[in-house]
Amino acid sequence: MLSFRKTETVTKAVKQKDMKKWAMAAFGVLFSLIFCFNCLGYAALSANLTIEGTATWSPPEGIYIYEVDEPTGSGSTTITGYVSTVLNSSISLGSKYAEISIPVRVYNNGSATYYFNSVTYDETIAECYTNTNIRYTYEVTATETPITEKDVYPIDQGKTMEITVTFYLYNKTISNPNLDLTSVLNFNFGISSDYVDSIATSGALAKFSELLNTSADYNKMTTEMMKNYNSSKGDWTVSYIGNVAGAANSTSAAADDTQIVEDLFDGQLTLTIDGEEIPITVIIKRENIDGNTATGDSYTINGRTYAGCEMTLYMTTVDLNEMTYPNRASTIYAAVFTKEDGAWYQMSELYSGSAQVVGYVGGESSGSFDTGTWISTEAYYGVRAGSGIGTIVKAYLRQ
Repeated sequence: MLSFRKTETVTKAVKQKDMKKWAMAAFGVLFSLIFCFNCLGYAALSANLTIEGTATWSPPEGIYIYEVDEPTGSGSTTITGYVSTVLNSSISLGSKYAEISIPVRVYNNGSATYYFNSVTYDETIAECYTNTNIRYTYEVTATETPITEKDVYPIDQGKTMEITVTFYLYNKTISNPNLDLTSVLNFNFGISSDYVDSIATSGALAKFSELLNTSADYNKMTTEMMKNYNSSKGDWTVSYIGNVAGAANSTSAAADDTQIVEDLFDGQLTLTIDGEEIPITVIIKRENIDGNTATGDSYTINGRTYAGCEMTLYMTTVDLNEMTYPNRASTIYAAVFTKEDGAWYQMSELYSGSAQVVGYVGGESSGSFDTGTWISTEAYYGVRAGSGIGTIVKAYLRQ
């Protein structure tokens, strides 16, 4: 398992906030934790709590709210507290047509670039949002990280972002409407896919090269491939192995593939960033990619020999359970390894592409992808995007 944890000091702007605001944050942490335990479904507390002496506070890892600015608008607002990315507040609109805006500032104390997703609350618990006739909008009103793509708001390590939440009455035709609201809002962030992919693929690639060149691991992998032969589907059923979701759900011999693959990769298929676990799923495909029968390895099934087979490692962090045939999953990375003079090595670079979602043993299903439909999403070696893996490798060899 790869684990990335790093403690960063808060930026100078954050450091210079006076002690009154830090005291408010500390109070908010305590109050919000109590409220969250009651409202967000955490385990109940049954013991008495006594606090004595001095205490130190360290900023949490990842994204957290470090300041809530003075609300604006007609009415009254009480910021009950905030902890992590959870804001607890009570408002009372001044009239049917009033609005109240709360600027919330967050800081990235994690080891990755994050991106802002949404502001939500738990709709299953009434106490988390007590008046649904009061709605809210949100927008990023300030950021220290350059925005390079429309509607995508990144926040780099050590940077801040301001998100303003605005409350308003939705149905103004109601006589004497309730203008009060208590809410617990969660500011949702995701880890940048570029960061995840670069770290995940580097670890998996290094481990894959190692297992290819370790006889015991290589034999374990290829033996499992051969066990997956399905006479009704054909020879291709022994040409791959993976830990994709569809493998574990398979009722065939392939049901063991997930555990075997994860054992072989020895923890390199789980990425932990700031406490969040991100699974990496792979398919290893054995086939002749470069057209040369003198490189790679060979295998025989039903009296037929398949010679000159490369090993291609396909990797993705996409949740394949959430997609179904005939959709295409992206991004799926591909790295081709071949063998010469008894040693396996990676040919060229890592390629970015997409492939059609299928069942692990084929069919119009989900949980896996068809390596035969993989095409690039970028141009490589003068070959346009949308090209197959064989076309790219042959272009590389020509250069």
